[in-house]
Formats: sequence, structure tokens, C-alpha cells
Amino acid sequence: MSRRLWITAIVIIIAVAAVIALSFVASLEQIPVLAVIVLVCVALALVALQYLVVNPALLEAAKKDARMYCEAGQIINPALNKKLCDRLSRAPSDPEAVRLRQKLEELQQKK
Repeated sequence: MSRRLWITAIVIIIAVAAVIALSFVASLEQIPVLAVIVLVCVALALVALQYLVVNPALLEAAKKDARMYCEAGQIINPALNKKLCDRLSRAPSDPEAVRLRQKLEELQQKK
């Protein structure tokens, strides 16, 4: 993973640790509103982790694998090719992802 993804992951983990500490306070003090706030914060942290860390990491891995396929010039595993194309199509604003997806589709058609 890139440095930006590591930093984002660490920040989210620290935020989750703070939320867990709040949950202990909420359970000890019997404050139901604080417990609800903790649950909402955990849900937001999970969504943030998915969109800010997991999805970019999956995209980078897909681009790396797609580069290897494109350099090889052949599709070895059609199921993996479809999976890579699906992941790359989720980033229409990334020019490298678009170029790699088009190249993978061309290789698939040649087969």
C-alpha cells in the first residue's frame, strides 16, 4: 500500500480506538445516547475505511496485475481477467485504469 493509504488507515484505527474508549464510558455510566453516538461513529469509521483504504488498495492491486497481463500479451485466467476489468471499471476518472481495462478487453477479444 502507498504511504497515503497507510496514514489514512492509521488515522481511522486511532479514531476507532477512541470510539471504543467512548463505548466503555457509555457502558459504565449507563448513558444510552452516548452508546448510540458510538454505534454511529463505528459505522462511519467502517464506511471511511472501505472507501479511503480498501477500495484504493484493491484498485492498485488490480492495476498491478493488469500491467502484468498486458506485458505478457495473453490472458491466462479468464475469471481473473473479468475480476480485474470489474475493479478497473470502478475508477473511470483514473486514466491508467481506463487504459489497462481497454487493453485487457482487447486481449480477451483476441483469445
